[in-house]
Amino acid sequence: MLRVLERKHRDKPLFILGCGPSILNYDLERIKPFVTIGVNRAVKLIDPTYHIFIDRGMIPEVDVTKSAQIICAAQSLKKNPCPNAKHVAKKALTFYQSRSPAAKIHRKYEGLIYGNTSTHAGLHLAYIMHANPIIFLGVDLKHESDGRYYFYSDPVQQYGILSARNQRRLLKAPKEKPKVEVRHKGKKVVIRKENQRMIINLNRSCSIIKKASVQIYQCYKDSLLDEAVYKPFEEVMNEIEGGSNEAVH
Repeated sequence: MLRVLERKHRDKPLFILGCGPSILNYDLERIKPFVTIGVNRAVKLIDPTYHIFIDRGMIPEVDVTKSAQIICAAQSLKKNPCPNAKHVAKKALTFYQSRSPAAKIHRKYEGLIYGNTSTHAGLHLAYIMHANPIIFLGVDLKHESDGRYYFYSDPVQQYGILSARNQRRLLKAPKEKPKVEVRHKGKKVVIRKENQRMIINLNRSCSIIKKASVQIYQCYKDSLLDEAVYKPFEEVMNEIEGGSNEAVH
C-alpha cells in the first residue's frame, strides 16, 4: 500500500523524529512547515505529516482524529483486541514487518537493509518518497548518563501496553532490559544489547541511501548514527529555510 507514496516528496526536506531525549533540545515549531515522520511516541510532541510504528502496543495511543497519515506494520493490527484497532485500520497504510517496506514496492530498492524497527521503516519511507535531504532528530540510539533512553520516563509509555494485566505488572516492577557498553568516538557508551544489530543495520541503510545522492543529517553530536552527517539544528534550519528546498506538506 505504500506504493501510493513513491516520489511524493521528491527533493523536499524531510525530518524523521525519534524518541531519544535529545528531541527536547529542538524548536519543533520551526519544522512544522516541512514534511515530518513521527516515530512511535514522537507524536506526543508534534502532529507530523506521517506517524509510523510497528509495535502493536502503540494502537491504544493512536489519535485517529489528528491529521497525520498513519503508517504501520500490518501485524500490529492483526487480531489486535484493542477497540481502537478498527479505527486505526480504516486510516492506516500498512506494510509487512517481515520484509523491507521499500523492496516490497520495487526491485530497485532491494539492496536496502531493513532492521525491523520503526525508525528504520521511517528511513525507508523517506527514501521511497525521494525526500532530500533527510534529517534525523531525536534518534540517539543510546542511554543518557541518567539512564534515560526515551524523552519520557513513564514505564507504561516506554514499553507499550495492550492489557491491564501487563500494565499492572510493569507499573509494579518495570523489566530492565540488558545493556552493554560499546566504544564510540573514543568514549564508552551504554546501549541496549538487543539494539546492537539495529544500530549497525540503520547505519548501513544510511550508507546505501547516500550513494543515491541523498543527503542525510542528524542534529545530535553524540548520536550513534554515524553514517548521518552531524550538523547542528540551527545550521540545518538556516540551510533549508533559506535554500532552494521549499517547505511543503
